[in-house]
Amino acid sequence: PEPQTLDYGPAKLDIYASAGANKLPVVFFVHGGAWRFGKRSQVGAKPDFLLANGFVFVSIDYRMLPEADVATQAGDIEKAYAYVRASIAQHGG
Repeated sequence: PEPQTLDYGPAKLDIYASAGANKLPVVFFVHGGAWRFGKRSQVGAKPDFLLANGFVFVSIDYRMLPEADVATQAGDIEKAYAYVRASIAQHGG
């Protein structure tokens, strides 16, 4: 499925949800890449598998080293998580 892309402040995140999703559990995914590379779209089969099994899937981007230090990156993830907690019900989670 195509995700809905939203801007949470420092970066963007993608929400994958089935049509009619309502109050489903959410998987919040932070991609790997040693804090230096990677992107939210590198999710492989995760969205399809999770949606088929009753979840909403969220994948986030965050600012990378060396432009952002580790504390800034952790802050980005915290902001993304807070954004998702506050708004995911509108997307079926």
